[in-house]
Amino acid sequence: MSGREPRFAFDEIAALYDQARPHYPDALFADVCAAARVTPGDPMLDVGCGSGQATMGFVRCGLVVTALDPGGELLALARRRLGGVATVAFIQSTFEVAPLPLMSFKLIASAQAWHWVAPDTSYGKAASLLTPGGTLAVFGNVPLGVAPPLDLKLAEIYHAELGVPLGPPPELWYTPRGALPSLMNGSGHFAPPLHKSYAWSQPHTAESFIDFLRTRTDHRRLPDSVRQKLLTAISEAIASEGDRVELRFETHLHLAPRKD
Repeated sequence: MSGREPRFAFDEIAALYDQARPHYPDALFADVCAAARVTPGDPMLDVGCGSGQATMGFVRCGLVVTALDPGGELLALARRRLGGVATVAFIQSTFEVAPLPLMSFKLIASAQAWHWVAPDTSYGKAASLLTPGGTLAVFGNVPLGVAPPLDLKLAEIYHAELGVPLGPPPELWYTPRGALPSLMNGSGHFAPPLHKSYAWSQPHTAESFIDFLRTRTDHRRLPDSVRQKLLTAISEAIASEGDRVELRFETHLHLAPRKD
């Protein structure tokens, strides 16, 4: 991985990121809109829109979306995905410095990107951009692993190749026991967040599973030779199990209304 700040590095693998990263449950978007009391035509801000996966979900709800991301390549993919949709405007910028009008959004949402935003400015700025009664919705997919016996095989591979056991996924930040709920609640700008979770799984071949791992920051930080040896061993283990594996996920959603 390059020496750039990690949140900018996804732009270097934009096409792979768009192809390999999981989407979000359809029910989540309906739940966000219901909790935030937004209806078709209402304005919202999508922070860290990436290639537009979650943006599409809000467009289908009829919202007028301002989609924000620092990655030019990712935004190009988002524009391609949402080409011709008049209710979406794209801005290439980080959230911290984006010039956005105050009190102009009924909903601010961030899918798998809020952990990259500086917490000393994120909550105050989000509150300033929301209309009275507006809502901040933050959500992320948390990978829970695969079923036996492959889970044990993968754990052995990680220990053998990295010298340490496979640790918990960094996405636990999005769970109720992670840092996110206390940061939202402790910011002073939002009421205690409502939490919802969605359990689901995604089928993979060895190739698609390896592509997913190639997009993960913890794997991209490994030296190239170490990462390639690790991924080769994982691919061989999946192939030995019939080249089919289900990766289990929980998507965690936190909804917090602005304190007025």
